[in-house]
Amino acid sequence: MKTSNEVSTHYQIYRETVLADITKIVAEHMEQPEDEIGENAHLINDIGCDSLDITEIIMLIEDHFDIDIPEDNVEDARTPGQVADGLFKLLGNIEND
Repeated sequence: MKTSNEVSTHYQIYRETVLADITKIVAEHMEQPEDEIGENAHLINDIGCDSLDITEIIMLIEDHFDIDIPEDNVEDARTPGQVADGLFKLLGNIEND
């Protein structure tokens, strides 16, 4: 049985991987350097995404992770970190089904 520290470490490593993939997708789509897109950068205000960009980024994320993201999961995600957290929860729910 894993200790809570082991679970937390596993979560952190996996979340960092998911966040790195999302950051790369956003950076490539928006033609910006990855290192300029922080976890808490607002997709619209800081990165310059419009609604079409966000839709396209979500489609790229769906393709990358081979999942369908329900629209209500997208509405609250305003930063790459929030997208990663939402995706992590969604992937966790898929794996537990």
